[in-house]
Amino acid sequence: MTRPGIEALRAQTRWLAQLVAGTVLLMFVAVALPWLLRMIEVELAPLAWTMTAFAAAHAALVIAADHVRSRAVMLRLLYAVPMVGVLSMVMLWHFGGGIGHPALALPMVLPVLAAGALPRVRFAYDVAIYSIVELVVTVMISSPDFGWYATQLGVPGAAIGRVAAEQLAARDPFPGATTTPAAAFLFVATFAAVQLAAAVVSTRVAAFVRRREELAERLDAAHPDTLPALAAERMPTASVLVLAATGQIVQASKHFIQRMLLHNEPVVGRELFDVIHFVDAGAVRRLLADGGVLAECGYAIGPEERMARLLAETFEHEDVTYANVVIEDRA
Repeated sequence: MTRPGIEALRAQTRWLAQLVAGTVLLMFVAVALPWLLRMIEVELAPLAWTMTAFAAAHAALVIAADHVRSRAVMLRLLYAVPMVGVLSMVMLWHFGGGIGHPALALPMVLPVLAAGALPRVRFAYDVAIYSIVELVVTVMISSPDFGWYATQLGVPGAAIGRVAAEQLAARDPFPGATTTPAAAFLFVATFAAVQLAAAVVSTRVAAFVRRREELAERLDAAHPDTLPALAAERMPTASVLVLAATGQIVQASKHFIQRMLLHNEPVVGRELFDVIHFVDAGAVRRLLADGGVLAECGYAIGPEERMARLLAETFEHEDVTYANVVIEDRA
């Protein structure tokens, strides 16, 4: 299967950031609305500070993802998004009632499920384990009895957690209700089982989908002489058909391959921005999305710099938007 290029990783970072931000916002509303209706008793200030810190970190990640040009850095940003989200969700859960409000921890399963769609499928297990560790620490802080048992069992950091409880203690959202250490242990065990089960499901589904995609790619490679492929290859212009959202090449004319000096290189499946180094890649991305004409577009093929006129026509097929791009070099 073709390794995702930087534009595909950028698109993944955006949708994952939207998912995480939406989940964090819903968790905040799930606490703030009952507080506003005087149904629960919590301190809203720590929740607001948690949301502020998350918004700052989230904005920094999104802005960095929009401007970075290194694939390695983009991967790190992509993997950082769910980790920052999980940390913020755990803090919201803690200040929203903690062990006294166990249902608030349910949304933390969403980053685990989403992580299965990332390039490294088993990253879902990393997110699951990270969320479990974070939640165990907060339970140790919010439940002194649980912290005492953890200390007796020799859990690393348990003693520090008991000291931190004095500074980060959360108000009981339901005064008069009590939570036993056994209930806390049961909640932690159930949460861990749900998170690990979600990791298993997401990795299995992602592996199945990727096997289907690899099979489709092999079938396409085994049957290259279809009429659309022959027609596209024989177009008398340097034209290329790409996915409008990412720039991934679907088909390219022989004239395009010759002009871009790609005689012995595979083209289909790669991103247009990996094949051609445009001077203003942002303008080309907007052209792919909206269609139209770019009168002057500088680009480089190896050490050779060129100037061209780009024409793009967008269309939809089976709910996927494509862009047919014609590159007319100028002398």
